[in-house]
Amino acid sequence: MNSIKIWMLGVGLLGLCACTTSPLLMGRPQGAAPLDFYQWVLEATPQERLALQQSLEQQLEQRCALPVIVQLAVLKSALATSAQEDESALATLKEIDSCPSASADTGEYRVFATLWTQQLAQRQTLRLNGRQIQALEEQRSALREQIDALTNIEEQLNRREADL
Repeated sequence: MNSIKIWMLGVGLLGLCACTTSPLLMGRPQGAAPLDFYQWVLEATPQERLALQQSLEQQLEQRCALPVIVQLAVLKSALATSAQEDESALATLKEIDSCPSASADTGEYRVFATLWTQQLAQRQTLRLNGRQIQALEEQRSALREQIDALTNIEEQLNRREADL
């Protein structure tokens, strides 16, 4: 009987440890480290992300805190598919400058905010480069068509000269 109690106690403690150490299993991932929070965002359902985003927006209206700003920016842009989502996240991150308590913070959220800002800026650069590449490819295609047309004209002229 004692071995069953010990086994049950061990299973219970193991389950309790798993629930308290994984931010993915926590109902409120807001207290998580930045990378853990990012991982949670990637794995959360759209409903969970939306609920947390609304909660963070309310918190940001009440008080300015670096983790709230960074988490809100990550929620807006981690799974972004448009430039507008990234721009919204960058605008959120700019609020750090106008928030005295957030500006003074030098912890891991400060470092993550800097890195995330750089990441979003690189995404913008990539999108711009992609549009420029597409425009250059279209221009190359148009030039190729002109070259082909000129080559055809030249061949026709050469045939006419040969026939004379």
